[in-house]
Amino acid sequence: MAGVIAKDTYHFAGGPVTQVGDADAAGGCTGESYKDPTKVNGLLANIMNSDGTPLVNWDGTECTLKAGGGGKAQIYKAGGFGATLKLGVIAYVWHAAGAITDGRYEILVVHADYIEIDVAYALGDEANWNCTVGGAFDTLQNMIDNVDEGDNANRE
Repeated sequence: MAGVIAKDTYHFAGGPVTQVGDADAAGGCTGESYKDPTKVNGLLANIMNSDGTPLVNWDGTECTLKAGGGGKAQIYKAGGFGATLKLGVIAYVWHAAGAITDGRYEILVVHADYIEIDVAYALGDEANWNCTVGGAFDTLQNMIDNVDEGDNANRE
C-alpha cells in the first residue's frame, strides 16, 4: 500500500450511528491529532459524518494536484474543502496515472480551496484527481485490506 504514514494512526470501520462507512474512505487520523484538543480532540465528528461517510468526498476526478509553497502536494478544488477540516485527519487521493502515488496521507494544511498533504510534489498542475477526507471504512475487511501495517495503525 502506498502513502504509508510514518506516525501512529487511528482507523475506523462502520461509523458512530448508522454505520454505513465508505469503501474509499481515508479511514481516520493520526494518533497525535486524535489526542490534540486543537485538532481532532477525540471527536468522531471531526473525522467522519454521523453515518461514517467521509467529511469530503470528491470521487469523480474533480480535484487538481498542485505544488504547495513548501514542496508538499496540494489537492485543490475551489470552495471544495471548507476551513473546518482538522489537521492530522487522513486524506485518500487517487488518479488513473498520477504524478504521486495513490494513497492515504496526513493533512498538514487546511484551506477552503485545498488541503496540503504529507507527500513531496514540485511539478505543475495535474487535473482529474479524486479525494476523500476522513470517514470510516464500510467493512472491517476493507479497513484491513487498505491500511498498510507500516501505517503504525490502531484499528477501531
